[in-house]
Amino acid sequence: LVEASTTRLTSPQPRIIDGDTVDFPNGRVRIVGIDAPDDDLPQLKAISSQALRQLSMRDGGMDCSVSMFDYALRRESQCRTDPKSHGRLNLACRFPANKASVGATMVAQGYAVDYRVFSGGAYVDLMRQAAERRAGALGGGF
Repeated sequence: LVEASTTRLTSPQPRIIDGDTVDFPNGRVRIVGIDAPDDDLPQLKAISSQALRQLSMRDGGMDCSVSMFDYALRRESQCRTDPKSHGRLNLACRFPANKASVGATMVAQGYAVDYRVFSGGAYVDLMRQAAERRAGALGGGF
């Protein structure tokens, strides 16, 4: 818990693993509150990964920390997630150029879904809107 709460990772060019996992030179991060396609959906995983890669390049990389979780979007006062999962730190991330939430952006564009168990429903409305438009990976069966 101490490691996650004091860690801030930043990179102008992080390595994108998939639509919700990012490698930094000093650690791997799972973007808290969202779920993107994984290995069981390889084509959709590739689409989601590419979307995050392009957003990261366009918007100056990523900054991630516990303190960046956008409480204004949340319906609960704290994140219900372990500080680490599968060797990754569970952190909230923003794009430095425009301060946009990475999680909210990925959900709004249809490349990830709200992971309600851990988000407290923060991105449900964005997910519904993206689903109605069949945006991103949501148009491909995710």
